Amino acid sequence: MSLDRISTTVIKEKLLNLGDTTPEIVKDFSRNLADRLNCEITPSGFVATAAMLLMDLRRGYHHYTRERIENGLTYLGMSTYIALGEYVPLIAEQVCPDDFSQKVMAIFEGKDLYRPRKLSRKF
Repeated sequence: MSLDRISTTVIKEKLLNLGDTTPEIVKDFSRNLADRLNCEITPSGFVATAAMLLMDLRRGYHHYTRERIENGLTYLGMSTYIALGEYVPLIAEQVCPDDFSQKVMAIFEGKDLYRPRKLSRKF
């Protein structure tokens, strides 16, 4: 077991119960993120899971199961997903142990969490 890998039991509970001062859209994103976390996770896994969730919400379906996602966070403007991506290290800071959230912050620094790919098709 990696030293960076931690249980997500407490993290999921905290994600489901963010404070009253947190914007409602961030709470909704956090609840969706809680559903996606495995039983154990690494800092890079936390960031990757959040990034995949953002892309799935934008597309409106789960990338692995291909099931439609039906909630208020789907099909919003790209700027919304970019803004939500900026909250990921702040969310980690609120719900994860200090050393874990510092590693999430280090991974996150200098990266855009949500980078939409250009859709191009050669005919």
